[in-house]
Amino acid sequence: PNSSSIYFLKAGVFRNYSPIASRRPHEYDIFSVDADGNNLARLTDRKEYLMSDLSITSDGKEMLYLKRKDNRQPICIAAVDGKGEYSEIYPQGSFHSPEIYCLALSPDDQSVAFSSISASSYKFFEYELYVMDLKTHESRQLTKLQSHISSPVFFHKQAKIMFMQYINWPNKPPEYQIRTIDLDGSDLKTIDIEFPAKQVE
Repeated sequence: PNSSSIYFLKAGVFRNYSPIASRRPHEYDIFSVDADGNNLARLTDRKEYLMSDLSITSDGKEMLYLKRKDNRQPICIAAVDGKGEYSEIYPQGSFHSPEIYCLALSPDDQSVAFSSISASSYKFFEYELYVMDLKTHESRQLTKLQSHISSPVFFHKQAKIMFMQYINWPNKPPEYQIRTIDLDGSDLKTIDIEFPAKQVE
């Protein structure tokens, strides 16, 4: 928010903990660096198995992120300097699984959007879009698209969220479309993007 600092997640190792698993980044911590590349600083020393979706509050005082804990992904809130204790939030609502993904903080710091497996998921895991009040921890399901929702982004001046829908989930190769929805779950729209025809040389 101060336009001069960058906060990021960095893994300490790239390995597999099981001989049947693929190699992946692990032992995560949070770092900061000035926008000009100076003053690189390590803010945490936790070596977390998995961390993702780092956000900084608008006043620059706190950071939110997801971590892996006992097959769940709580929302963690900590001081932006990484010092002191951090709190863990588990969204309240109707979910098939306690795992959440693609955390996004609203511009007013009052709520977060995320993707989770719907309680009504029946054919395969269907990831829907949810919004949670950060004070009450109560969540509302915004979509019922029975597919795979990811990458939510809050509008800054409208009560809307933009997100990606994997419309042929779980088929491969994936086909995506960009969609918007009001925070009350109404006015679902698709944004059509026209790409220029490929030039043949």
